[in-house]
Amino acid sequence: MPQYAAYWPRSPRQTQLRPLARRLDTLNGKTVAQLWDYMFRGDDMFLILEEMLKKRYPDIRFVH
Repeated sequence: MPQYAAYWPRSPRQTQLRPLARRLDTLNGKTVAQLWDYMFRGDDMFLILEEMLKKRYPDIRFVH
């Protein structure tokens, strides 16, 4: 039975894994940008999210 060399069809990995960025301790004093693709009632959901986040982090700001 003949044997053939096989190659992986994708190229070798070009970049190495990097460590994740450090998580924020709090959202107080931070600005959150909201992006929406006009799917699933985003206008309603963003208002609810803003209210809930403002209760938890009173100094948070939002950019629409």
